[in-house]
Parts: sequence; structure tokens; C-alpha cells
Amino acid sequence: MGERVKDPKFLLITGMSGAGRSSTLDILEDMGFEAVDNLPVALLSDFMEMKKTKKRPVAVGVDIRTRGFNAEKLVKLVKKYAGHVVFLECQKQTLQNRYSATRRRHPLAVDKSASVGISEEINLLAGLMKKADFLIDTTGFTLADLREKIISTFDLATKAQTTFQVVSFSFKKGLPAQADYVFDVRFLKNPHYVKKLKPKNGRDKAVQTYIASDPAFDMFFDNVTRLVEPLLPLHEKEGKNYVTFAFGCTGGKHRSVFLAEKFKVWLKKHKITVTLAHRDVAS
Repeated sequence: MGERVKDPKFLLITGMSGAGRSSTLDILEDMGFEAVDNLPVALLSDFMEMKKTKKRPVAVGVDIRTRGFNAEKLVKLVKKYAGHVVFLECQKQTLQNRYSATRRRHPLAVDKSASVGISEEINLLAGLMKKADFLIDTTGFTLADLREKIISTFDLATKAQTTFQVVSFSFKKGLPAQADYVFDVRFLKNPHYVKKLKPKNGRDKAVQTYIASDPAFDMFFDNVTRLVEPLLPLHEKEGKNYVTFAFGCTGGKHRSVFLAEKFKVWLKKHKITVTLAHRDVAS
């Protein structure tokens, strides 16, 4: 059901509770959509009128809890704005397992079993499911699987790029909270103890030459790049928005700064998005 659509402007995300509506909205938001969940149906038309002249695409999540939920009205509204209905389904047993694992109540089964609520919801959503433009079965999906399905269905691959961040820091001031990989470069020769280099930082050519003259420098950098290179496509496939590599030294001013600068240059050769920050270089 449904062909691939390139650059959709309006998506209505609906389906079974627990099938992945919220996660789908998060994925679309990462892809540049303005994502809104459970907007009352009575306000949806006004919302779309405000957004129809905007370039940013819109994704709206609705389910049986949405105030004024009505399948006929929703489908008519979606068609009015040239949008598409995306229905997320899932096998009943899988939904029951998800509710059991999270210990959450089904919205239609406050004082009943999740199984009863799921059965009621299937009946309530049958009409909307039949009129959906895209039917996505999330049974057995991981979050990465769902992301890949959404990206491929709506041809969003060019927007699904992981940003690789490189950070230099001082161990005296603690590890960067966002770091995925931390490399300690305190074993390298320290320019802090060279009078003419002490006032400078790792972006200065003289400091870089001094650090690179350490016999351990090339060995270390080669090993870091050999470790990281095969991991780059794996992180992008996993769908992480940001992956952070942190280089630390004692003061966060010389060695870590130079290594971060050099590592950024190496990453950019792989034609990926890279940002650089020197957390403690000014102190």
C-alpha cells in the first residue's frame, strides 16, 4: 500500500497505540519536519492553514485519544492539504508484550487488560486503516528499523545524516557529558612546560609541531583512525543524530586541542558533517 513519496509536505501519523507513533514523529522531527502530537481535530484545519505557505513539512500525530477523533473528517482534511495518511499497525501479541514490558495501561483499558483495549482499538481504527496511504507494520521493529523504514518510504535519505562532533577538554574540569568516545592524550609531550609555547594553544603551528614530534604521536593517531573508520557507517546506519569524539589533556589547551583539530580534518575527508568545539581552550 503506497508508493515512495519524495519530500512530503504533510503527513498524518496514526495507528495502534504502542505501534510507534511517537517514535515516528521524533524521527520525522529529526529529518526537519515540524511535528505535533494529539492536536484536537477541530484545530487541525486552522493549523494547516497557518502552515500551508511554509516550506517546512508538517507531521501530525493522532490516535483514538485525540479530541474529536473522526476517521472521515481526518481523511478529508488530509486530502484537502495534499497530505498522506501513515498508519502504523502491529501484531496484537507484540503490542501486549510492549504494554507488559513498560507496565503502562492501554488508553482504552484503564480498568481492563491491555488485550481488551487493543481489540477495541482495532475496531475503532478499521475505517482509517483502510483509507491509509501507507501501512507500516512495526512488528519486530527496533527503533533503527523504524527509522530506516520511514526514511526509505519518504525518500529522506539526504536528510538523515549523522553529525560527528569533535571536542577538546581538560580532565581537571571533567569529562564532556555528551562524549561517546574519550581519548586521553596526556601521555604526549606537554607544551605547557616550554616557556615560549605555554601562552599559545593547540591551534598554533609551533605547538602542533612540538606535539607531533613526540614519537608516540603518529602511532596513537594512526590507531585512533583505524579504530574509528569502520565505525562511521555503522553509526549512520544506526541513526544516531550526533556522535561525539572527545580528546582530553591536563589543561585542555594544547595537546587535546591539536588532536581535535587534526581529527576533524581526518573526518572531513570522509565527506561527513563534522563540528568542532574547544571546551576549555579559553581558560
